[in-house]
Amino acid sequence: MPVSFVLLLSSALLGAGAGTGWTVYPPLSNMTYQAGPSIDLAIFSLHIAGASSIIGSINYVTTVLNMRANGLSLHRIPLFC
Repeated sequence: MPVSFVLLLSSALLGAGAGTGWTVYPPLSNMTYQAGPSIDLAIFSLHIAGASSIIGSINYVTTVLNMRANGLSLHRIPLFC
């Protein structure tokens, strides 16, 4: 996640910044409207943030499965302990 944040900040500081708004609308992100690498860094930052979220959720699930008590079935395990 810190890498994603650094890439997002660098995309804002590079050139004119990523001027596509919060939706990253594809027609506004082509070379006609966005010259330079700022939009590429912003999109790459979103991809890294998504991968970080998926890895964090996998970590949460494996921790719950590995740290549960012996004999405790998955149907009886509480969501948050």
